[in-house]
Amino acid sequence: TEDVIDLPIAAGIDPKLGRLRLAATQTGSAVRLTHSYGFPGDLGAGPFRRRSHLEEILDEREITFAIGISRIPQDPSVGIVGDFQSAVTQWNGQPPGSVGVICVMDSGRYTEDLTGADEIQIPEGSRLIILAADWPAVQDLNAPEGVMIRPPGQVESGDMRPCLVGDIAIHGTAPADSETPGELILDGLLCQGTMRVLDGHLGQLSLSHCTLTPAESRLELAAGNPDLEIALSRSICGPVDLPVPAKALLIDDCILDSQDQGGAAIAAAQSPLEICNSTIFGASQSRTLSASGVIFASPVEVTRLQTGCVRYCWLEPTSTTPQPY
Repeated sequence: TEDVIDLPIAAGIDPKLGRLRLAATQTGSAVRLTHSYGFPGDLGAGPFRRRSHLEEILDEREITFAIGISRIPQDPSVGIVGDFQSAVTQWNGQPPGSVGVICVMDSGRYTEDLTGADEIQIPEGSRLIILAADWPAVQDLNAPEGVMIRPPGQVESGDMRPCLVGDIAIHGTAPADSETPGELILDGLLCQGTMRVLDGHLGQLSLSHCTLTPAESRLELAAGNPDLEIALSRSICGPVDLPVPAKALLIDDCILDSQDQGGAAIAAAQSPLEICNSTIFGASQSRTLSASGVIFASPVEVTRLQTGCVRYCWLEPTSTTPQPY
């Protein structure tokens, strides 16, 4: 007779759907997965290094607030918390004119909504940067050996790709007549959910090296924010819906895709659109259009044809655009 070896099942894995379930005997166990990431270019949220890009962002203004987010347990006194909501709560308590950095320091999956009481608030004259990067501790040169500090703004990008699953609400709280509304920059994040700019006064929303998963995410603008400039750079994004006027929609080196959700990929009929070196899967609507090096896989509709320019692009024959150059 053959010997029977009892091998109790600790976990089940579905290789097609990428799901994992622990056996009841593993209750309370922690699961940490490692992976490799492949993509033909430095586009969207990925573990590639962005040193020169981040240095440009972080060096523009003196940083007055810094905090880290990590799933690895840390001493709260060192300025690191375990979730987005805790970090955003601390930022929301900063005065107008603050410059903050929130570093997401691992490739964890964070399931939480940043809405309602947890919305991201951007006061007058303030700038908040939320980025995927390590925030290493270094020796404090003014203290005995072994005393470590984390200098604000000294980050190391790469080797991580954090994922935020949940909706994000952004509220610019500057007075309506302010000439210095605030700014929010997101860099290196993978987001699954709706990102919505609420009624208020926000000056700029910038997404660089981000992925808003096309099947589940979208970028929306509520009423208000007439001076808002939205800039997408080297990002992958689902539909962009601007039903009210914005100052400008700027898209550079991006992929926008609305095929899984239906509707237009760019719905900005009351806003000017400038777009370069991008691919758009889904219809595009804008007030004016300046485009170069773009593949529009679906029809394009522009309201004002006497201004703007379209060059080195592929267009559906039924498109209505300014005179191609």
